[in-house]
Amino acid sequence: MGKQAAAARYKSGVRQRKRFDDAVHHILTKEVTELHKGEIIPVVLLPEQGIAAWVAERRPLLWQLLGERQQNFNDGNAVSMLLDLLHSPNGLPPKAHRIYRRINQHLHEHPLLIWPMLIRAEGWHRCREEVRGKWGGRRSGAGRCSGLMNPDTP
Repeated sequence: MGKQAAAARYKSGVRQRKRFDDAVHHILTKEVTELHKGEIIPVVLLPEQGIAAWVAERRPLLWQLLGERQQNFNDGNAVSMLLDLLHSPNGLPPKAHRIYRRINQHLHEHPLLIWPMLIRAEGWHRCREEVRGKWGGRRSGAGRCSGLMNPDTP
């Protein structure tokens, strides 16, 4: 990807920052409220067992993003698979690669620490879904080739 693609991604991120912050705030507020109500902590935080069901329920867009890998997702490899999906050092320069690997190793040793990453990732994907839902135009005559497809259009 060239500089133009990177610039477009950056600009898109800047435009979506408020929507992203709102999505993360919504998820976090809901889960902190559950925690303060005295509901069981593992329901909010990443559990030690039943991680697949937890991700499917609590982080449905990340679960969807796993795609075919859902079949192999289990309590033993959940953290590895989530880190591979969200925090992979592949393709990074050597110094950044080493840093990512150290962070990922720490997350493997302390899996509860992945919880904030999962909140932000779910928030990002909610934000993207909301934006994508508005693509294509819902107005009459909107969209690519709309004039070409309608022979009555002057």
